Amino acid sequence: MVFPMKWFGVGEDVGLVFGFHDYWSVEDIDFIFREALKFRQPLPGVRRREEKSGGAYQQHEIDEKNIFNSTNSLWVHVFHYSMETMSIAWGAGPTQYFYDITPDTVLSSVEKTGIQCTGRCMALGSMENRVYEVEVEGANGREFRVVKFYRPGRWSWDQIQDEHDFLLDLEEVEIPVVAPIDFPDGETINECESTGIYFCVFPRVGGRSSDEMLEDQLIRLGRQIARIHNVGATHDAPHRVLLTPDVYGRTNLDFILSEGLIKNADYRSGYEKLVNRICDLSDPIFDEDWAQNQYQRIHGDCHLGNIIWRPEGPVFVDFDDMVIGPPVQDLWLLFPWAGEEVEKKRDAVLAGYEEMRQFDRRGLALIEPLRSLRFVHFAAWIGKRWEDPAFQNAFPDYGSDQYWQSQIQDLRVQLGKIEEFTQTGIR
Repeated sequence: MVFPMKWFGVGEDVGLVFGFHDYWSVEDIDFIFREALKFRQPLPGVRRREEKSGGAYQQHEIDEKNIFNSTNSLWVHVFHYSMETMSIAWGAGPTQYFYDITPDTVLSSVEKTGIQCTGRCMALGSMENRVYEVEVEGANGREFRVVKFYRPGRWSWDQIQDEHDFLLDLEEVEIPVVAPIDFPDGETINECESTGIYFCVFPRVGGRSSDEMLEDQLIRLGRQIARIHNVGATHDAPHRVLLTPDVYGRTNLDFILSEGLIKNADYRSGYEKLVNRICDLSDPIFDEDWAQNQYQRIHGDCHLGNIIWRPEGPVFVDFDDMVIGPPVQDLWLLFPWAGEEVEKKRDAVLAGYEEMRQFDRRGLALIEPLRSLRFVHFAAWIGKRWEDPAFQNAFPDYGSDQYWQSQIQDLRVQLGKIEEFTQTGIR
């Protein structure tokens, strides 16, 4: 039996697993690493770090191979994995590091970037990532910073950089967002030496959330979202996810089915048919020229929980789910329920929005398909994170017959709305 194993992520899409009997040396690893490189093929968009110390990056794919070096009793498994399966491909090692991040890990990671900490560190609430409030020695005395450790395998360095670039673009024109702070080397992303987990630092910004807003607040909200979209349209984010029926619908459905998350055969079949039908009906709407022309950088998760209010107005936070998608995504999520009152609030937001930016009202046709895709995406998201104890505690009924029955009922309602629109064109 070969034990133990050592996992190495040598890039966002490439990993190596080393196994050994007694020990391995740097020379051993170097030999196997160079052997592994023989199997690479060029692949645009895949980045791997060939020499960690030099930080040089090249683009290539590595086919699945197994190499055995009998002299050193070492073997290596080389694999390539796509963005859709990255959370699984990262393996248990990095994920376990993520669960076990300690205050010492946080403080030492920050200090190794050149920032001096005082020793105060407090965990903040976050499901997807690990976030901490840290006290540092600033130019004006002691200050608080928020340190965010990204969940391993979800976003690549390039994808995080796209998020940061968007935030910095918004900050540059004084749109109220919370943008990352440069490290002393001028970068906004760093890597924890002991775990390989990416992290960044934000200023601490206080405020309050608000579910109930007056009409003038809704108009102000619309203006700021329009400004965000104006800036979002000025540059591309080539590494971020596209918000489409394929990516958010079919790909997530494939994950749910392949992982056997729906145990009941009738529910599994019903769920599969519903999602495929919704995607099939949604495709022509998303494929319209007017819809395709709207695709740009957007917040992607612009619900009221990601907006805090300060005396000067709203501040937009948490661009972690930033996508390339239609602007209406950032509008319907503000009030995701239905009813006459919601329509009034949405009209007020749109009134403010159209003061700063033209809004193509045909985009409203995407609301129900987008809502449906969010249901599927959310169900798959929980499934992908189920090994995380925080998710098991937060969603105790996930995977039960009752859970999937509820999902099917919601999707039936959504299908009815989409069918009505495709038949009549009336929302």
